[in-house]
Amino acid sequence: MKKYIVVLAALLMLSACDQTNKAVDQVQEFSNKTIDAIQDKMSSVDWEQFGLEQFNNASELATSLFDSAKEMANANLEDSETLNEMESHITNSYSCLVDASSESTAEKVMDSILQSISNAEAKSLIEKSIEKAKEAKDCVM
Repeated sequence: MKKYIVVLAALLMLSACDQTNKAVDQVQEFSNKTIDAIQDKMSSVDWEQFGLEQFNNASELATSLFDSAKEMANANLEDSETLNEMESHITNSYSCLVDASSESTAEKVMDSILQSISNAEAKSLIEKSIEKAKEAKDCVM
């Protein structure tokens, strides 16, 4: 009698294992079909429509903005011609950075730049340049 019970228990376990294997196979098959469908949809997406190439310039523009601000902080602020040129460069760099990323990103970059500048007069001039950029909103490369 014990042999029959052991054999019956072994058959039940094998049956349960077989059912589990079938369930795993079904889940795997479903997953494969789903992944294939997603890959098909992804391959049909026109990535050009998103204009992702615009973000390639963002780091270069942020660097340009930083360099312009640093140059203004170290410049002779008595020379009006140089000062106007630097203001124009900062205004344009900021506008281009906004175009390439977003206004909030450009503001974060500007905040970190302004924190690194100790010259109050230069800070004020840079802030005025940024205000001009926000009004103009034209990026001229």
